[in-house]
Amino acid sequence: MDITVNTKRGIQIKDIWYPCEVKRRENKVLRIVLNKSISIKSQSEMIIQIPVPDTEIFKSNFALFEPVIYDNRKILAGKGLVSTQIPSIPVRFINLENSPLKIKEGTLIGTLETVDEVTDFVDVTDVPNDENTQKFNSCKNIKSNTAKKTLADVLVKHKDAFAKSKTELGSCSVLKHRIDTAHAAPVRQPLRRTPQAFEKEEEKYLRDQIETGVVRPSSSAWSSPVVLVHDWTEFHDKVDNIKDIGRTNESIRAVTRSSTKQARKPANWLQKYTASEMKELQRKDNDVGPLFTWKESKEPTTREQVARFSPATRKYWLNWNNIISMDNVLYQRLVPNNPTDVPKMQLLVPEILRSEILTLCHDSIFSAHFGIKKTTMKIKEHFHWYRMREDIKQHIRQCPSCCKLWKTINNNHAALQNYHVGYPMDRVALDVMGPFPKSKNGNRFILVIGDHFTRWMEAYPLPNQYSHIVAEKLVNEFVSRFGIPLEIHTDQGTNFQSNLFQELCRLLDIHKTKSTPFHPSSNGLIEKFNQTLGKMIKSYVDENKRKWDFYIPILMSAYRSTVHPSTGFSPNKLMLGREVNLPHELLYPLPRHNAQKPVNEYVDDLRVHMEDIYHVARENLKQSGEKQKRDHDTRIIDKPFLVGSLVFRKKPFFKKLESPWSGPFVVIKQLSPVVYQNQRFQKKF
Repeated sequence: MDITVNTKRGIQIKDIWYPCEVKRRENKVLRIVLNKSISIKSQSEMIIQIPVPDTEIFKSNFALFEPVIYDNRKILAGKGLVSTQIPSIPVRFINLENSPLKIKEGTLIGTLETVDEVTDFVDVTDVPNDENTQKFNSCKNIKSNTAKKTLADVLVKHKDAFAKSKTELGSCSVLKHRIDTAHAAPVRQPLRRTPQAFEKEEEKYLRDQIETGVVRPSSSAWSSPVVLVHDWTEFHDKVDNIKDIGRTNESIRAVTRSSTKQARKPANWLQKYTASEMKELQRKDNDVGPLFTWKESKEPTTREQVARFSPATRKYWLNWNNIISMDNVLYQRLVPNNPTDVPKMQLLVPEILRSEILTLCHDSIFSAHFGIKKTTMKIKEHFHWYRMREDIKQHIRQCPSCCKLWKTINNNHAALQNYHVGYPMDRVALDVMGPFPKSKNGNRFILVIGDHFTRWMEAYPLPNQYSHIVAEKLVNEFVSRFGIPLEIHTDQGTNFQSNLFQELCRLLDIHKTKSTPFHPSSNGLIEKFNQTLGKMIKSYVDENKRKWDFYIPILMSAYRSTVHPSTGFSPNKLMLGREVNLPHELLYPLPRHNAQKPVNEYVDDLRVHMEDIYHVARENLKQSGEKQKRDHDTRIIDKPFLVGSLVFRKKPFFKKLESPWSGPFVVIKQLSPVVYQNQRFQKKF
């Protein structure tokens, strides 16, 4: 605030002069000197108590200390109001030099001047609903004092129309509005967990909002959950992909019939549909709704009655004996191939929920953007609707992440060789992916470990790929949980070929094999998974590429919970003997068969069941391997080499204008149908 003092005219505050009376008095001043030498450390401050003699000359209880230091060094003393009723006053010193400073005894450091009166100063900008405040602060952009006065009078006259605090709200019944949702289903907003440290604060704030009428409790389907945001700037910086609506061209619109499908958001993974909600959604569906009428009538429906309904309804009618009603919700019973297995129940999905289920089973981080076959198998575990596979194909083909990442790879050179395993941990493959952008945790690589039989995969972020780091992670994270594998297969990286890693395999009695250089197909299980893992990471790492290692554990959970085409079972089933609960299963849990058994009987049944599963998995792996070999070998021409043949070897890297081949070499030994040992031919061509 600009203030001008003139002994003749008065005091000027914001272009307005106020008259004042000038009284002269006799000033009483004391000189303050140091009573002893002091030393102040560099770039620091300290407070010194300095004795003040002759304070009885002051009639007031307060005095003003004014620093006076005649020194060229960078030293400051603080100005302040002190009491005259104490024998010493505190003085603050600050040393701005890069070295310690010493002030000698007897140095003049300031003066002490009497203060007649001490009053509290109140800024007019803090006084609400005052006429002067309205006149001189609410009209800052108006230069004319007359216009300021006029506007201030209007504001003061209608002051009841303005809120005096954040909790003071008004109401108006002049205008009313109604949002027509055209019978659309409510948009389910996700629940947000409150940190335990802020629970009381949130409860207090929510209670204040309810008392002032800002919000009210509601059980409506359109109600919104509570979320407490402390500071928008900090929230905007820490949370990814947050947009300020006021700075974009996007508009907020009500839900209508035409926009329901596009505006529908996936439900939160902790939120479920109740049986009554699912029943209403099925009843309102054009394809599933008629089934309720036929179930309630308990009379056989004829072909002529069904002919007027949609193909989906007619398809359900043809499978009428497998349509089951449980808790007034319709399911389809999936008949298993093995008569001894328990039939699975598939929820008949109404059309309004299909997009949500497709998103949960393909787009979410627990589904990891798998292809058509894996996504179909995942959805068939719990859901069913007419032409489901076509909807899955269409959804995946229109998925932006999948369209950007898919590519065709055709790199066939020799006949495919199969490696047969028959039990978990018979053969484990290792590889290191990277380098990736350095994450916030300092990681740049990923150690990938996969079991050939169960297709169980593990991925561990690493700061580097040194042999001792890889060996420590393998033993402490993998071997300690799943046991010692019979065989380990790796590439010829220095971390796997080091003496440390070789000694580790010898101590644990592990047979170590290696792939041929620059031929990733020799370790096809891991190399193919590396492509899948890279695609999964890219699908969920957008702009914040320094958090890629944060998503790996959840992405691995998505992979292990998906049925593998080669085995016919998920890695969880083969390695753990059970499936794990996933978000799409919590959307609406299916009925479970909770037949209680004694522990011994349960263990025996589980052992027999796992042996049956392993037998089926072995047959599936055999058939899958034969099919892959048959499909692969039809596209290649087998050209075996004889010992003594001269060959050229393709360079993995070559520069421009340089031949991509090196040699010639002579074949000296055939190690396998596709691997040869050779050495450089001595004769020059």
